[in-house]
Amino acid sequence: PEFIMIKARETADNWMVGHSNLGWGNALFLDLTSASSDNTAYWNDTAPTSSVFTISTSGKGNDPHKRMIAYCWHSVPGYSKMGKYKGNGSTTGTFVYLGFRPAFVMIRSIENTRNWQMLDSVRSPNNPKVEFLRANSNAIEGSAHNVDFYSHGMMMRNTDADYNNSG
Repeated sequence: PEFIMIKARETADNWMVGHSNLGWGNALFLDLTSASSDNTAYWNDTAPTSSVFTISTSGKGNDPHKRMIAYCWHSVPGYSKMGKYKGNGSTTGTFVYLGFRPAFVMIRSIENTRNWQMLDSVRSPNNPKVEFLRANSNAIEGSAHNVDFYSHGMMMRNTDADYNNSG
């Protein structure tokens, strides 16, 4: 997997998120806005293989007294893409090549304290996509952050730091 989310099922513990572009010694938390943190306890500094992923005995990703759940994804050409892009801070923002038209996108800054942004082509069928949800918030749907979905990728049409911060 390139992207993993894991959580204890019966507790209010945070969703721990790992991504190949973060490095497997770092983690983000789906329900928090904090920047990525480096801690070998998260993924044991070990990249996943095609059959296993490694977590330590830290309560964040593995607790022998709690039932855990994990969701693991990898890119499938023409269907899904796990990756990263570099924002340019311009309203003619970064174009992100995916090789297909996205139906759902989740965006999160790696380095900064930012929101998790989720956009889709159902609630916002035409360009620009403006309706969004935030994984780290229980707020209602927001609007105003322009992102275009194309047949082969997406382009940020805003300077909002959640989407297109320079860097």
